[in-house]
Amino acid sequence: MTLTGVPAGCSSTNGLAGPAGLALDAQNETLYVAARDNCLVLAVNLGDGSTKVVAGGLAGSADGTGIAQFDHPTAIALDGLGNLYVADAGNATLRAVALPTGLVSTVARELDQAGVLLGAVPKARTGRLTGLAFLPGTGLIGSVAQENALLRIGR
Repeated sequence: MTLTGVPAGCSSTNGLAGPAGLALDAQNETLYVAARDNCLVLAVNLGDGSTKVVAGGLAGSADGTGIAQFDHPTAIALDGLGNLYVADAGNATLRAVALPTGLVSTVARELDQAGVLLGAVPKARTGRLTGLAFLPGTGLIGSVAQENALLRIGR
C-alpha cells in the first residue's frame, strides 16, 4: 500500500518515513501507523487509502490537543475504549491518545535510572518500549528490549 498526503513531520521530506508500529481498529476500517521518522501517528482509511494525522509532527514531548509532539514513536496499541497507546522512543515515555478528542497525555515515563519497576501508571518506568499490545482482562503489555522484559502496565 502506497500512502499519499503524509506530511514530512520531523523528517526532511514528505512521505511516510520509518513506519514502526501498526494497530488495526475493531471494525477493520482504520489502520494506525506510528511513523517513527515523521514523529507522528497516522490513521489510514483502509477503504479509500486516505491518511489523517492523529497527533504529532514535530519532534518534542508536548501533550495536549493539536499541539502534541512525539520524538520517534515506535510501538502502538488500541485498548478498545477509544485510546491509542504510543511508545515514544525518543522521549522514553508511554503516551495515550484519546481518539475521540485527539488529546495526547503522557501516562508513564522513564526516570533515568537503571532497571524497570512495575507499578501503577504514571509511576511505572518504561525504559524504551519496543512493543505494545493490549490484552483484554490484563491491560497493556509492553516489551523493553534493553531490559529483556515484558511489562504489565496499569490494572
